[in-house]
Amino acid sequence: DDTFTVHRIVRKDGSASCIFYGNNLGAKQYATGASRPYGYLLMRWPVGIPLADGLDQQVADLLFGSQRGQLAAVRGKVLDVPFGFKVKPTEGAFTGAIPAMSLKMGLPLQVTSVNPKWPAGLWWDGKAFYEPLAPDQEGTLWTQLKPQKHHGTFTAGNLITCDQPDMLIRLFQKTQGWQVLVHNPTNQDLTVNVTGVIGGPVPGKIATATIPAGTDWKINVSK
Repeated sequence: DDTFTVHRIVRKDGSASCIFYGNNLGAKQYATGASRPYGYLLMRWPVGIPLADGLDQQVADLLFGSQRGQLAAVRGKVLDVPFGFKVKPTEGAFTGAIPAMSLKMGLPLQVTSVNPKWPAGLWWDGKAFYEPLAPDQEGTLWTQLKPQKHHGTFTAGNLITCDQPDMLIRLFQKTQGWQVLVHNPTNQDLTVNVTGVIGGPVPGKIATATIPAGTDWKINVSK
């Protein structure tokens, strides 16, 4: 959802260099002045880990300067990484606060320990801005913070949780509120407690019910 443009690339000695990007079709050289949209930019260095860490830090300083460390944890823990933030959630989600900043690109945000069977996304407090996101199968969610556009308090991770981890849950934003859809994929009836995380769009206990095996349970939550 961003675009980067190659203006000039130089080696440490000042000589010209070039950049490559990789995809499923192989690598392609990037010409100076060319642009390419991207969802997430991952940089790799063909060097050993100690030198790569140093190069990561140099690029981070160039892009973000001293501003990149201005993320405060409200719930959860911030684990700083060179190009953004790796955060650990509490009870399903991470809540943080970030001020308005003028950056050259978005700050990558990595949220660990996310249940891919439950609704996951990014929610900005007071802005009614919900961005659904899909974590990978390892339970890691990737997104970007763009404090030049959205700043303040946000919550990222599982926005709805349940005491039965195998339940399949979806969250839909409606005109008059929210709708939570719970599916029981097991072969037995289960009593489930559905809860919205603190800092999310529907915080607190939502409902409790016994869901027959293989059926759905629809919950409407008013604003």
